[in-house]
Amino acid sequence: IRDAARTLAEVTIKDSTLNDDGRISRIILTALSRPAEDRDRQQARQFISGFQSEVAKLGGESDSLLESWMRYCQAILVSSEFLYRR
Repeated sequence: IRDAARTLAEVTIKDSTLNDDGRISRIILTALSRPAEDRDRQQARQFISGFQSEVAKLGGESDSLLESWMRYCQAILVSSEFLYRR
């Protein structure tokens, strides 16, 4: 799961045509085969900003952007919606 999450995060971050909402939409569409809803975008923004804030408090990782997106992808890939897709 961790490797898949890292790959999905890296590919998504490298696409310079996407802003954060575009990245969220791409991740949801790729992993869950459905368009992202407003609720998905709101939850993702909270997750990512919260993770980056915590990393900053602790002295930060060298690449907190990648790490935060990777953790978000990991959360999606272990979600019940992903695991029990029809």
